[in-house]
Amino acid sequence: MAIAVPSPARAQTLIGGVVTAGSAVMAVQLGQMLSSPNVGATIAATLIVALAVALADQFTLDLPHGGEIERFAFTDAVWIAAILLAPAGAPTLGAALGTLGWQLLRRVPPAKIAYNVAQVALALTAAELTWQAIGFDGSVTDAGALAAATAASIAAFAVNDLAVALVIAMSSGASVRHVLVSGLRVSALQWLGAGSVGLLAVLAWEAHPAAVVLVVPPLWLVHLAHREFIAGLVEREQMEDLARTAERIAWGGPSRRLPTIADSGRIAGVTESLNSVLHQLERSGGKGRELMRAAATELHVPVGRMRSDLCPAPGSTVSAAAQRVLGELDSLESLLSDMEDVDRIARAEEIQPAVAEVSQILHRAVDRAGDVLEDRVVTIDCSPVPGLAVLDADWVERAVGELLSNAAEHGGAIELSAAYAHGGWRIEVTDDGPGVPDGHEDAIFEPFHRATGRGRRAGLGLAVVRAIAEAHGGAAGLVNRPSRGATFWLRLPSPLLGPERSAA
Repeated sequence: MAIAVPSPARAQTLIGGVVTAGSAVMAVQLGQMLSSPNVGATIAATLIVALAVALADQFTLDLPHGGEIERFAFTDAVWIAAILLAPAGAPTLGAALGTLGWQLLRRVPPAKIAYNVAQVALALTAAELTWQAIGFDGSVTDAGALAAATAASIAAFAVNDLAVALVIAMSSGASVRHVLVSGLRVSALQWLGAGSVGLLAVLAWEAHPAAVVLVVPPLWLVHLAHREFIAGLVEREQMEDLARTAERIAWGGPSRRLPTIADSGRIAGVTESLNSVLHQLERSGGKGRELMRAAATELHVPVGRMRSDLCPAPGSTVSAAAQRVLGELDSLESLLSDMEDVDRIARAEEIQPAVAEVSQILHRAVDRAGDVLEDRVVTIDCSPVPGLAVLDADWVERAVGELLSNAAEHGGAIELSAAYAHGGWRIEVTDDGPGVPDGHEDAIFEPFHRATGRGRRAGLGLAVVRAIAEAHGGAAGLVNRPSRGATFWLRLPSPLLGPERSAA
């Protein structure tokens, strides 16, 4: 198993230590090999092991590990066979030489080559030391020899897996334990399959060297099975990433995109299609807002002229009909301003976040909505106190005021609350009115949609609320209780600030 990772500064000490230790054990092994009486046979065995490792490493499987890539190959099969069949020193030097060769051919960066070769040398040295410590001396096909070789392979697996986990943890900031545990199932299954094939190859070799070719079909089948297993893990991680991003899109609107997946798999195609849909939705929503703003801008002119024509000269009286028309023009101008605001809010530059006291925003919104609320009782609850948030206080106050005005038209007593949870503030306005008719829960946040014929509003207030929420990266919605009222909510992502930040 080899790893391809970036080398941040905090991992340099680890990499340097592993490379130094690996170089030292290879130097010792090389010295012992050159001084052995069967140096020619040992060199030949080393070259055979190197060739076998280089071939096995051509069938690698990649598993994304957060931002890193963990690579699996069937070199464990070669390792366990070399421990049983090759003379001392040949497994370590051959594995290191084979790893060096295939990584040079793949043009792996030199720092990664040095680390991977060194970690392989350390792993095989641990395996050879374990084999020598057990001290089995007999036929390699005996059960004891096979068990001793398995124990040696486990030692190599442990050293190799730890070396991989250490560098991933130091590069990504995760804990070593987390990296080990999260990848242990894949690593253990890979080792089990490769080790079994390696032992099978030893038994076939001892029966007749040509019988080793019989190991190729089971090796290939194990490779295919493991490839599908890892592909499933990769797809699961990609799906989890897509789910997290989709949740953020649900909060923040279609302007966000799903993460691009750099492969040609099924999920990559689905992601591309969904991003295309989001792009079209964003364009459609943008065109609708632009059209509404352009219409509002154009209508301001004739409305202004009508007002000028109807306004009486100083000292003169106004007829009742003219007063009614002037009142309607006031409502129309307010509507046109709301139409322009929906487009303005959608632009990021309109939102100017700053530290604000949430409870003060709630109280100011109630005060500003006093004329609409009339004599209704509004209960205000803000938790925690003091509740500091990073948001645009003016726009949020406007959104809360719109929710209060909406509740005043449909309910009696009103409850206004704000609480911090899951990385953001959730502001709720609850009324005891008739609720929203089934099927209108989401549509009422669209411009000009009115669930009923009741009310004096033109159907833009809730559209303004949603626009303000989405401009903050949040969302707006409701918990509907037909015939028993409704709770309209506004969620605004924000860090929870303590009292010491009040002067920020």
